[in-house]
Amino acid sequence: MSKIESSALLKFNLLPDNLKQEIVDFMEFLFQKNKIEPTPKKSLKADFLKGTFEIKEEFYDELEDFKNYQ
Repeated sequence: MSKIESSALLKFNLLPDNLKQEIVDFMEFLFQKNKIEPTPKKSLKADFLKGTFEIKEEFYDELEDFKNYQ
């Protein structure tokens, strides 16, 4: 969350419900005026990067630099 978002959320939460509704109404107006389609962020699933990375067999091989520490 950015500084602006954090600051806005803190201030928003201090307002009474009737003023919160005015802000929500104004935000909807801004979306319509600027032809922005509000899309919620998708939640990430635990395996969303599955298959993106490949661990090669030699990854587990001993490193020459550490052989003296055994």
